[in-house]
Amino acid sequence: MADTVFEIPYVKGLLYGVVHSNISKTLNKSSEDQIASKIKNCISSVISNNDLKIESSDIKVDDGYQVLLDSSKLFMIFNNDESWLLKTRQLIR
Repeated sequence: MADTVFEIPYVKGLLYGVVHSNISKTLNKSSEDQIASKIKNCISSVISNNDLKIESSDIKVDDGYQVLLDSSKLFMIFNNDESWLLKTRQLIR
């Protein structure tokens, strides 16, 4: 993880917070056009509730539910049989 965005403590905190949030329940109740904004709201909530050193405005969620911090790809959220999973890019090759 050295030399990646994942070595930064507040990014680890963001990942931990999103994984342990109720995002899956929220997204299952959302329509397709609401999902990206619901992900963004969850991330903003995790940032503010955990006093992370990230500005919510620096986080972007694209149409494929990929989450970016500035231009760095952090993770993707995807649906797998009624569960929403978080996937980071491959760190070890």
